Amino acid sequence: MQTGKTAVQKRFSDPTRIDANSDTWKIVTYISPKVINERSRDSWKPLGLLYGSLVVLIGIGSSLLARAKIEHQQAEEELGLSQERLQLALEGSGDGLWDWNITTGEVYYSPRWLEMLGYDVDELPGYLSSWEKLIHPEDKALVKSLLNACLKNSSVLFACDHRVRTKSGQWKWIAIYGKVVAHDHKGNPKRMAGTHKDISDRKQAEEELRLSRERFRTLYENTPVMLHSIDSNGKLLSVSNYWQKKLGYDRKEVIGRQSTDFLTEESRQYAQQVVLPQYFQTGISLDVPYQVICKNGEIIDVLLSAIAEQDELGQVLRSLAVMVDVTARNRAQAALQDAKEAAEVANRAKSEFLANMSHELRTPLNGIFGYTQILKNSKTMAPEELKGVHIIHQCGSHLLTLINDILDLSKIEARKMELVPVNFHFSSFLENLVDICSIRAHQKDIVFTYQPLSQLPNGIYGDEKRLRQVLMNLLSNAIKFTDSGEVTLKVSVLESTQKENPPSPPLELICKQNLKQLIDESLDE
Repeated sequence: MQTGKTAVQKRFSDPTRIDANSDTWKIVTYISPKVINERSRDSWKPLGLLYGSLVVLIGIGSSLLARAKIEHQQAEEELGLSQERLQLALEGSGDGLWDWNITTGEVYYSPRWLEMLGYDVDELPGYLSSWEKLIHPEDKALVKSLLNACLKNSSVLFACDHRVRTKSGQWKWIAIYGKVVAHDHKGNPKRMAGTHKDISDRKQAEEELRLSRERFRTLYENTPVMLHSIDSNGKLLSVSNYWQKKLGYDRKEVIGRQSTDFLTEESRQYAQQVVLPQYFQTGISLDVPYQVICKNGEIIDVLLSAIAEQDELGQVLRSLAVMVDVTARNRAQAALQDAKEAAEVANRAKSEFLANMSHELRTPLNGIFGYTQILKNSKTMAPEELKGVHIIHQCGSHLLTLINDILDLSKIEARKMELVPVNFHFSSFLENLVDICSIRAHQKDIVFTYQPLSQLPNGIYGDEKRLRQVLMNLLSNAIKFTDSGEVTLKVSVLESTQKENPPSPPLELICKQNLKQLIDESLDE
């Protein structure tokens, strides 16, 4: 039996073929006619049954093995494709990849991971300790704490921003993300993988933003101007130190309160009914006059300007407002207005006084004019006496002219003293002027001399009254400040002129006095 079995195995093993390349199995066995004739039909039944079962089992096993092989190949292809896609995605985003075998301590660092830190491939040993040595000392405790928390609880994502030393010795900010992706049969973490991202630019931008905000807050809180910010409901969000100092409130007393709570009733109504509705519509307010109540009850005048921070829909989110204390300025303006009104009252009183006095001032002059006129008509007076009477009359006329000028306040105050040119006799004008000045000089025992330097015209065109006033003031001052010597009036016609055919020739009048005496007096003083 053993021998027959062996013979059968020998005869059946080689020629038997199992086709398991498809879902349909086909078993083909080749048996020679000699073998079939040697055995009876009944003897073939158990052997065929046994052999058939064996063949079926072999076929099933072969089929399962082939199917498993195909599925394994497909899984490897899909895994490779997935890894390739992940690598491409990471390279496109600039991220590096790491894969840590927790059991052995070995770590795979992707080329991009190494490139971020300035290393070439295979230049950095593939162990966890290689990465740990590069971590900034100030960040090691945080990284270790977060990593241990992830290892203890696999559902926790490992995420940490930390500084890593590059090959050149510089520090880079790196964002690391990872997760436990495999466990052993006991449930312990076996494998962990994640990404490695350079965030140095982001950290630098965050630091610059932090410094900018810090500078703004320092400026906001310490600038010598009252600053505050309100939200979209008009409630105070912040106030500057100067705001607190000026008004006397603490921050906790004002933050969260309506900004209008610190205004007088009149200013509050103006703000609620006019200013704030316009502000929330336009986002800006300029030089709004308010009266603000300090903590001690004092009321100060301010000018408020504000600009709003708005969202993309134009809605006001918050505002920055500045208040300028104009109390002193307003008080000065009020005092100036009071002084102006007082000056106007005084001017009116002066005008009324001079108007009332004009009659009293002219009355004695009328008497002088009357008596000089009578004396001039007298036939018994000597020529010298008549000349004196004539001088008295001329002096009175000049005095009357001065009085009229003084009383004409409207022209003086408006600085609109107008010239009234007329044709007048220049020789007589000078004679009267010389006669009056000679009398004054004679009273001081000094000499007054008149010297015409050229042939003067008999008549000229000009304002006789103003010319007499100017020359009288000039000559009177010269005589007044000369105690000895002489005062000389020189008059001449100018030859050159820029204007063609003037109504009268241009004249030059020179008043010369004892300059030596004036210099000596100035030195004594």
